[in-house]
Amino acid sequence: MMNSSPEYEVVNCPVEVVPITKENQYNEQTKANELYAKYLEIERDSGNIICLTCVDIILNFSYFIIYFYQILISFFFFCIGYNGADTRNMSKIKCYMIYQSAQFGIKFMGLLFLITLKANTIKRIEFRINNPNNPISGKIDTLISLTILNLFFHINFLCYLRKYYNLLPLLKKEPNYIIL
Repeated sequence: MMNSSPEYEVVNCPVEVVPITKENQYNEQTKANELYAKYLEIERDSGNIICLTCVDIILNFSYFIIYFYQILISFFFFCIGYNGADTRNMSKIKCYMIYQSAQFGIKFMGLLFLITLKANTIKRIEFRINNPNNPISGKIDTLISLTILNLFFHINFLCYLRKYYNLLPLLKKEPNYIIL
């Protein structure tokens, strides 16, 4: 009858012994403090991202007058961004960052369009004739200022999202010590 237990080979390998010194303890404590500070920053930033997604959806409600479909798209991505910040999900935050970048591009192009309508009277008259039910032509100044406000918000929000996104991989690290 054969022995079915596995055979193990004992290998002699050198073990590196690191003496515990005050410097090593200080370095470990510093690393622990830095990691704890990053965890606290992620917690704080999660709440801020949730708040900023709410501000973003409110700012996008103002475009409901012009583009009704925009609100549906904004609400869908609001749910993704809110859930991503709430659960600290990197893929959802990345998706929301892509959406915010696209929103910035769309609103920048819209700003250029509004400025050309404001500056060129002939194009404005043609736009009113071709699109009699579109409320853009009557509220150009308000829409320009609202779009500029939105663009500044998107720039700052994208920077903040990127910082938050870069901190999220720290949650994957398994520290070999307990933070008290």
